[in-house]
Amino acid sequence: MKTRDDYTPKALREVWAWKDSVYRDTAGKEFSEVRSYFADGMKEAAQIPGASIVTNADGSYSFKR
Repeated sequence: MKTRDDYTPKALREVWAWKDSVYRDTAGKEFSEVRSYFADGMKEAAQIPGASIVTNADGSYSFKR
């Protein structure tokens, strides 16, 4: 009998694992805590060479190269 892992691409399984992890990390938190969680993630991702974070007028963030 085939299982889900037999025919699901590895990349999709990784995305599902990431999604579950984010859910566990943010479940039950206040909006401000969740926003901070994602802002911190953006700062970590900005460590990519040549990328910087720009704060938009609405308070969201974007990457700029």
